[in-house]
Amino acid sequence: MSSKPNARVTRRTALLGLTALAGCGFEPVYGDRGMASVFRDHTAYITDDSVVGYRIAQRLTRRLGQASAPTYALTVNTTITENNVAIDQNDKSTRVTVIGEATYSLTAENGTVIDSGIVDNFTGYSTTGSIVAIRAAEDDAYDRLAVALADQVIARVMAAAASL
Repeated sequence: MSSKPNARVTRRTALLGLTALAGCGFEPVYGDRGMASVFRDHTAYITDDSVVGYRIAQRLTRRLGQASAPTYALTVNTTITENNVAIDQNDKSTRVTVIGEATYSLTAENGTVIDSGIVDNFTGYSTTGSIVAIRAAEDDAYDRLAVALADQVIARVMAAAASL
């Protein structure tokens, strides 16, 4: 019986919090007047000529749209390294960590740098199993890393949009 009053308090707190949030002028980033609208369909993406660069460009396009007449350019350069993090008794790697660092720069049409910085992330994959399974795991790890780096860049760019 004592858990029901606590559940009511939690629900009431959540409802009050949502009511307060609605009254403060909260607006979703991707809404019509949200911060992302500044860049949505107005940004060109320049990435590395690599698989990770291509995947980052795909993610940026999916999140911010494709510009026909870009007003902004978002340049993203990546550095990727692999480390063997688990080795069996035969000195064979059983787990690999893929570490990625993305240096980005958002510039306006006139060449003014709006935001720039570095983000990093990592992912991993197992090297046990068949050759096909290992290759699929590796591809998936690189894909997850590209998505994570692109999402971090977008988060930073959205924060910079507040100053525009």
